[in-house]
Amino acid sequence: MPTPGTTTIDALPDALLGRVMALARDDTGDDMRLTCKRWNRAFNAEPAMWRGLHICVAKMLKLRMQPERHEWLAAQRLLRHVGGMVVELSLEYDSQDPADPASLADVMQLCRQLSQLAVLDVAWRQQPLPEVVAQLLPCLTALTQLQLTSMGLPVYAADALSRLVQLCNLSCHADGGTVEDSLPSPIIEAMAHLTALSSLGLRCTLLPAAIGGALRQMQLCSLHLAADGIHRDFFDDHALAHLTRLTTLQLLCATLPPATAGILSQLRLSSLDLAANSLADVFGSILLVSSLTLLEMTSWQQRLPPDISRLTRLRGLRELHLFEGEPLPDADVNLIDALVSPCTPLEELELRGSKIDWQDSTRLSGLLALEIDGKSSITMADMELSALQVVEASGGAHHHGTQLISLSDSKLPALQKLVVHSYSQVRFAHVEVPALCAIQLYACARIEVMGVELPALRMLHLRNSWSSMQQLLQHVAQQAPQLSDLEIVSFGRKLAADPEMSLAWLAGMRCLSKLTVKVAVPVELPSGPYLSGLKEHLGAAGFTRLPPALTAATHLHSLGFSDTASSMRITRDDVNSILAHMGQLRQLRCTNVETWGALMKPPVLLHLFSSMPQLIVPEDWD
Repeated sequence: MPTPGTTTIDALPDALLGRVMALARDDTGDDMRLTCKRWNRAFNAEPAMWRGLHICVAKMLKLRMQPERHEWLAAQRLLRHVGGMVVELSLEYDSQDPADPASLADVMQLCRQLSQLAVLDVAWRQQPLPEVVAQLLPCLTALTQLQLTSMGLPVYAADALSRLVQLCNLSCHADGGTVEDSLPSPIIEAMAHLTALSSLGLRCTLLPAAIGGALRQMQLCSLHLAADGIHRDFFDDHALAHLTRLTTLQLLCATLPPATAGILSQLRLSSLDLAANSLADVFGSILLVSSLTLLEMTSWQQRLPPDISRLTRLRGLRELHLFEGEPLPDADVNLIDALVSPCTPLEELELRGSKIDWQDSTRLSGLLALEIDGKSSITMADMELSALQVVEASGGAHHHGTQLISLSDSKLPALQKLVVHSYSQVRFAHVEVPALCAIQLYACARIEVMGVELPALRMLHLRNSWSSMQQLLQHVAQQAPQLSDLEIVSFGRKLAADPEMSLAWLAGMRCLSKLTVKVAVPVELPSGPYLSGLKEHLGAAGFTRLPPALTAATHLHSLGFSDTASSMRITRDDVNSILAHMGQLRQLRCTNVETWGALMKPPVLLHLFSSMPQLIVPEDWD
C-alpha cells in the first residue's frame, strides 16, 4: 500500500497512462493491455499505439469464414474504435490462391474506416491486384504515400490511381507479370494526372518509352526506376531533362541505353544510384554532375572503370558506395588512396568486391561510417580517426584462410559499433575505443583481443566456434562492466572435455539484462549475481537440463528455448522447484509447437500453466 503523499501508476489519468504505455512499448510489446480492463482501455485510446497497422489479409479472410465469427466481429469493433488514429497501413496477401471476392470486399470495407490514413503499402505479390482493392484507393482522401506491389498492374486500377490527386509519393512494383501487364498504357496515363507527385518509383519488366510523356507533366524531386530492360527510345525524348527539380535519381537496369550518358550530364543531382552490367559508357558523365553529395555505383558483371580515381573531382561528395561483381586481380591496389583526396570530405564510405590496402588515414579524417566487403586483409594500425563511429567489414562467404582485419595501436575515440563477418582472423589490440558500445562478430575463425578497455560496451553478439570465442569472452567479463546484452551462438565441434569450455565467467557480469546462449557443447548455467539482473530475456539451447540457477532470476520476464534436438526435458519437479520461483516470468517461448512437445509432456504443460497463470499462451497455439 502506498505511503501518504506518494503517487502510483493507478492514480494517473487514462490519457497519461496511455502515453506511458507508448513510451514503454519497445521494451514490453503489447502485453501491457492484458494487465486489466482499464489498461486495455487506455492502450486502445492512445493514438501512438495505432499510428501504424499491419493487416495480413489471409488471416482476416480466415476469421471471416469461421462459423462462429466471434474474432471477426471483435476485429470489426476494434477497427471502428481505432480507425481514426491509424496513419500508416500495410495490407499483405501472400498466397497463390485467389481470395473469396465477398470476404475480400468485407475486409476492404473495414479499411475504408481509416479516415486519417496517409501511408498505404499494398503487397499482392503472387497475383494481380484485385479490383476490389483498387476501388479502396479513392476512398482514402488523406492518402499521400502509396506503394503497390503485385504481379502486374491491371488496367482497371488506372481510374482509381488517377483520382489520387493529393498523392505525393508513389511506388509501383509490378514484377512477375507479362511485359504488357507490367505497366500498361492506361496506368501510365493515370500517373500523368498526379501533378502533386514529388517522388516516383517504378519497378517492372520493361520500362516503356511512353513513361517519358508522363514524366514531362510532373514536378518530381526523386525518381527511382528499376527494370529488366529499358525501351531504347525512353531517353531519346529527354523527358528527364525537363525535371528541373530532380535531385535524386536511381536507375537499375542490366543494360543502360546509349542516351543515358547525355541525360546525366544535364541534371543537377545531389544523389545518384546507378546499377548495370557495365558503367564504363556513363562514367564520364557522372563526373560532370558536380552537385553530387551521394553516389552509389554497382557494376554487376564487369570491373568498375579503371580511372575510378577521377571521382576525386566531385569535391562535394559526402557518401560513396561502390560495388563490383568481378574481383580484382591479385596485384595490390590501394583503392582508398585512389578514391579519396584531402579535398573530398567523405563522411560515409562503402566498398564491396574490392581489394583494400589502407595506408593513409589523414585522407579520411572526417569519416563517420566505413563499410567494406574486402577480398584481402584490412589493417588499421597506428591511425587516428577522430570522427569514425561505425565499422562494418565482411570477408565474403568463401574466404581462403588468409583474410585478416586488424585494429591495432589506433585511436578511435568516437567508434560506437564494430561488425565483422566471415574473416579468418580478427585482431583487436591496444586500441582506444572509449565510446564502443556494440560488437558483433560472425563466422570468424580466430579472434584475438589484447590490452583493450571497453568501458562503454553494452552489446556483444558472437556467432563463432567455441574455441574462437573463449579468449574474447573472458576479456569482456573483466573489461566491460556495463555489458547488458550478450548473445553466444556456436554449433561447432563439441569440446565438452575441455575445462575452459564453460560459462563460469558469467558470474562476474552484474549488468546483464538480456542473455542468449545457443551452443552444441553441453554447458551449465553458473550461479551468480548476474541472474538477479536479467530482466528482458534469457534464450537457451544446448542445456541438458533446466538450469537450477534460474531460481535466482527473479526479475526475468521471458525465457526461451529454440532446439528440439537437445536432451533437456522439463519435469513437474522443475516447474515446482525452479520456474515457480521466477515471479516476474511472463513468457515461456519455444521455436514452434514441436519444440514444446519435445520439451515437456502434456500433463507437465497443464501443470505449468495452472501453477503460473501469469504466463502468456504462445501465439502459435491454436
